[in-house]
Amino acid sequence: MDNTVRYQCAKRVYAMYTETDRLPETNGHFSLSLRPAACPAIAELLVLTAGSRVFWGGCGTGQEVISLALAHPDVQFVAVDTNSDAISVATRKISELGGSLSNLVVRLGDIMNELRHNYSHVYSTAIIGPQLYAHLRWLASGRVLCMFKSPMWEGEKGGNVRTVKLSGSGGQKQLLAKFLE
Repeated sequence: MDNTVRYQCAKRVYAMYTETDRLPETNGHFSLSLRPAACPAIAELLVLTAGSRVFWGGCGTGQEVISLALAHPDVQFVAVDTNSDAISVATRKISELGGSLSNLVVRLGDIMNELRHNYSHVYSTAIIGPQLYAHLRWLASGRVLCMFKSPMWEGEKGGNVRTVKLSGSGGQKQLLAKFLE
């Protein structure tokens, strides 16, 4: 997939969001929104191919996952967030696209309650603590896990690791993708 196509999909989706939709905090939960240019970088880190199944933990208002689902109709995405207001925004934006995202399920849910399914990839930018990180590692066992480099990956070396720096939320964030044995 061409990164130009991914970026154009992201620009289209991001343009749909009003200032009200972009609230960084609703319902007491912080939602990280990266810039449209982050979407191609995330897709490359995950190495998305036809038939991939991605669990997206902490999707917020959905800008990134909707963009990637639009750009990758042959990839299945399941996205959850504990923030009901953010899920309402994401659901509304999917509807505004005319229901063209049959490859994306967005639902209210807690990552900690998620069970292992036949996902090929697990993605999350949630920063909550050791229990969440352990649960994400369990979800991603034998799969690709993509997370913030710090604190999840602090001190970890070796393995098949890919990183990228993303700008958003007032600073640079570094994402790391790794196949977990």
